[in-house]
Amino acid sequence: MTRFWMEFTQSVVHTPIWVWGLLAVIVYFGAMALRPSKASLLRLAVLPGVFLIWGLQVLLTKTSLDTMNIGTWGAALAFGTVVGLALTASQDIRLDRQTGLLHLPGSAITLVVSLLIFACKYGFGYSLARWPELGREATFLIASLGSSGLFTGILVGRFAGLVRVHAATPQVPVANPAGDLAIH
Repeated sequence: MTRFWMEFTQSVVHTPIWVWGLLAVIVYFGAMALRPSKASLLRLAVLPGVFLIWGLQVLLTKTSLDTMNIGTWGAALAFGTVVGLALTASQDIRLDRQTGLLHLPGSAITLVVSLLIFACKYGFGYSLARWPELGREATFLIASLGSSGLFTGILVGRFAGLVRVHAATPQVPVANPAGDLAIH
């Protein structure tokens, strides 16, 4: 067995069980987002909120609060937010003013970004546990904080785009379950 596969096997075996439960939840909700759905802004705020808090928690408790760390995470978050806004602008999102629910097309954005965040957090977390000295390496911190900020920013930007749609959408015809059109 190669060194890579031995290392990979050890990382999987020694991963706490709750991490696999978290992965299952991420895959479940990501798979649900592949289908068209209706959701309130409050429900849509949960995922970006969780990842934003998680990213800030890592920034504030696991790194030194210096210009490089704050700047890396902040710049990546800002760039990711712009990307998330652009992704949302290209989607056909409608608002049912009567219910306040957004009608979202199926999209892989939530699944892909959530899995990327999970993979990065898992990979960087494992690396730090295995080789603690990496926590003092500038390139490691830039990669870790940059990926965290970027992917979190995409989710935050997507949510900001949904808020913009919610605030700016006039009443439009929306099909009801019977297939009839009604003005809401």
